[in-house]
Amino acid sequence: MGMVLAYFFIMFILFFFFVVHVSSSKYSTLGLLKEVLKVQEFSNIKTVYSNSNLEIIRADKSGENYLFGVRKDSKGFTSNNINGLYEYAQKAHIHTVVIATYSPIGTTSPIYRLIREYGIDVWDYNKLLNLCTEFDATSDTEYTASVLSTSDTSDDTCPQDSSFDPIQDVHPKTTSIFSGLFNKPDRL
Repeated sequence: MGMVLAYFFIMFILFFFFVVHVSSSKYSTLGLLKEVLKVQEFSNIKTVYSNSNLEIIRADKSGENYLFGVRKDSKGFTSNNINGLYEYAQKAHIHTVVIATYSPIGTTSPIYRLIREYGIDVWDYNKLLNLCTEFDATSDTEYTASVLSTSDTSDDTCPQDSSFDPIQDVHPKTTSIFSGLFNKPDRL
């Protein structure tokens, strides 16, 4: 009888830890960010850096490249984390950098100035939860959370491909209705 009770107690403790782990990982900042990436239909999702307390994820959405930084532990971001994230984004020519955090970063935070200087977007727990909900145009009348933002490209120094664009560069002088019929562009 004592052996059955001990076995039941061990199974109960294992089940308890399993439930706590599953529930906490789903509602952790990293879990919510991964849910947002799935619900908002990001593509090319790759973890580019991971250690015991920080994970950096690269993803694409609507032609825009994103770089996400998220802490795995309950501690906040450090200046070194922000600088490392920004340097990686500059090397990879990624202009939309986001840090996912549990609580909002206030003006008294030591990293607030760096975030503002580098133009890093902050997604706190509430925004992550809002982005996790799928938008149904047939039933939803209001939708406030969006991953898209307007990018300032005035300081963009990335090299651009200056290939020939037949639609933009060629302006044929048509003399009849059939003159442009056989001179079609070979690419868009």
